[in-house]
Amino acid sequence: MIMINICYKKWIYLEVENKFYYYLKTTTHSDLFKDLNTCCNYSEEEMLFELSEEIKLEYPNAQWKDIYIAIIFLYYALILNEQVCDPFTFAILPKMTKNHKTVHDIIIDIATSDKEYAKKIRRAMFHFK
Repeated sequence: MIMINICYKKWIYLEVENKFYYYLKTTTHSDLFKDLNTCCNYSEEEMLFELSEEIKLEYPNAQWKDIYIAIIFLYYALILNEQVCDPFTFAILPKMTKNHKTVHDIIIDIATSDKEYAKKIRRAMFHFK
């Protein structure tokens, strides 16, 4: 049963990651898109997947999909910020989920709060221990 749960969460995570990739691909100029930093290689995926468990502890009622949207959005905002364009704003959240208020709250909480879980996630994203 545990393995099914992990596989299900990985499937949801990859679905969300693909949504971000598709959004970037369809909203940016094709020449620009090939030069953009896109999420995520295997180690980044594993890190974000593990960090999502921290978020779930703080937001037990949040759906996994919404947690993954928040963490990938935040990863793009903090780590893969592009100099040539800013493809992601909070305006895209309603296009990705019905629970965009929850996702917005998670993003703001992680990005700005002094809670231990939020600091841990920010440090991990910047590869600080």
